[in-house]
Amino acid sequence: MAKILGLDLGTNSIGWALIDDKLNKIIGIGSRIFPMGVENLGDGDNEMSKNASRTSARGVRRQFFRRRLRKKILLKALSENKMCPMDTTDFEDWKKTKLFPTDKLATWFALNPYVLRQKALNEKLSLEEIGRVFYHLIQRRGFLSNSRKGGSDDGAIFKGNAKEGKIGIDDTLESIEGKTLGSYLYEISPKENQPFQDGLERIRNRYTTRKMYVDEFELIWEKQAQFYPVLNHDLKTKFGGRKQDDYKEDGILFHQRPLRSQKHLVGNCSFEPTKTKCPISAIPVEMFRIWQWVNTVEYNGKKLTQEEKDKIIEQLLSFDKIEFKKLRKTIGKESAEFKFNYKDDDKIVGTHTVSNLSNKKFFGKKWFEFSEKGQEDIWHVLYFFDSKSNLKEYAIKNWNFTEEQAIAISRFNVKDGYASLSRKAIGNVLPFLQQGYTYDVAVVMGGIKNTFGDKWQNDTLENNQKQLDLIDNVEGIIRSKITGGFIDTIKDLLRKEFQFDDKQLKKLYHHSATIDVAALLEKLPVGKEADKDIQAIRNPIVITALFELRKLVNVLIEEPRTT
Repeated sequence: MAKILGLDLGTNSIGWALIDDKLNKIIGIGSRIFPMGVENLGDGDNEMSKNASRTSARGVRRQFFRRRLRKKILLKALSENKMCPMDTTDFEDWKKTKLFPTDKLATWFALNPYVLRQKALNEKLSLEEIGRVFYHLIQRRGFLSNSRKGGSDDGAIFKGNAKEGKIGIDDTLESIEGKTLGSYLYEISPKENQPFQDGLERIRNRYTTRKMYVDEFELIWEKQAQFYPVLNHDLKTKFGGRKQDDYKEDGILFHQRPLRSQKHLVGNCSFEPTKTKCPISAIPVEMFRIWQWVNTVEYNGKKLTQEEKDKIIEQLLSFDKIEFKKLRKTIGKESAEFKFNYKDDDKIVGTHTVSNLSNKKFFGKKWFEFSEKGQEDIWHVLYFFDSKSNLKEYAIKNWNFTEEQAIAISRFNVKDGYASLSRKAIGNVLPFLQQGYTYDVAVVMGGIKNTFGDKWQNDTLENNQKQLDLIDNVEGIIRSKITGGFIDTIKDLLRKEFQFDDKQLKKLYHHSATIDVAALLEKLPVGKEADKDIQAIRNPIVITALFELRKLVNVLIEEPRTT
């Protein structure tokens, strides 16, 4: 008896019907209702996972914990250098009782930090007063992105938020020109024994940058070191060092925890399962994409000539996006007699990385004179450098950029995201795309190249010719519509001509090449491993629906009737 299960998957329900197609009879019918995977479904930005609030609260707890830990580490360092009223016994008592020694630090905390930050630039402070300044700096350290892409110069953090009364970084930078942040905040702060005046600019409720605090720390240390020999370079590194500014380590005040690596979230290549997908901004990916597209272009039922393809590729290397009619003009096929398979107003995706780097504002036409390794090294720097200032310095030193060029390239960001294939697979397929083969044919040819490994076109003269003869026959085999598919025919040829074993044949690129024959399952698998496959989708609505679907199918297998 043949049974067919029909399913209607919704966001919080599954409708099902089980029928016997021979008897034309409904065996069972029903629906399964379950809680929705998200809250506020369809409500735009208000739509969120049910775990989002828990995740957000955990993030806030971590932030508070790390801030407390920084303060504690700073207090201990200050006490060791007689820069705060605490001593070793106070820390031991704090550890035992879990009670912060508020009474002992009350007078120290009562010192006005804005007054001290202003005085520290011009006159001698006591060591404890210097410590109070440092404690104030660590409480509010300013914005510092862990990524070169973070904090767009035109975002709210730079422009401010008028509705909330928040002052942006741009306005604060303009106000503190020629002075430090601390001295400016001292100027606008309400003075002792003077009434508050409505309309005065607030000290807080503003966005600041880490650099403002770093610059102030450097000036304060430079002045106070004139009065205290103990304030040497080693102690300065301990309190305010920054590796990116050539200190041997990050100091307590400005240490920034690096972002956790997200490499484990990158998917694997569909042709090379052990290799991760290649970043979409990589130069081989951009070349792969434009050659894949140009091989699909036809007019009057004919493919482009190699010369016409080369002219279009040259245009695509110069533009991020370009209208198709401009590409027609490039090859002199503007006349209406040429019927293309693309519309004139179609926007064709070119190259983001190459078109920008080969622009005259950066490397210009010199870019195309670089070797593949040279181009790859430049991309590698742009992809992995996190600091704008470091990238700027690197460009001036290593690429002979002007100050203006270096600033511009430090603000240039390559695209985020990943291609569907790995570098290795792209490297195998791209040469055949460049020879004019369409993607489906080039993929199979790239797989054949992969099976030979280092011996591809690097064997005996006879074998090298046999490899080329095989490649010449591949397109005909693919287009022959062999019953059961063409991959088995190619495998048989490789076994016969080159004595390949099954291990080598597994290296072929084809959607069915890695499919293993397995026994028919009695039920859908459950358990940790099966759960991982579902959770890898990373969509709370789909995950919830798939878990419920698995439950439903397994129940129907056990007892195929209405539930």
